[in-house]
Amino acid sequence: MTGRPAPTQVEVRTVAADDGEALRAFFGAVPDADRTFFREDVLRPGVVEGWVRRPDQRRLVALVDGVVAGHAGVLRGAPLS
Repeated sequence: MTGRPAPTQVEVRTVAADDGEALRAFFGAVPDADRTFFREDVLRPGVVEGWVRRPDQRRLVALVDGVVAGHAGVLRGAPLS
């Protein structure tokens, strides 16, 4: 036994309009200290909802067994954080 975790299937897709609740749950589980690196206050009401309504923003979610396990955003013209 090598001590490696078992392989996991990860689905990566564009954020969908009905991902808001799952994204809020994911971000709610991120430690406060880690959230300081995010450009926006992801726990502020309306932030995630704004993302799912903006198809021009390139936002992705990673899902493991249907649960959000990651998020990425590529925002053209946005200042560096």
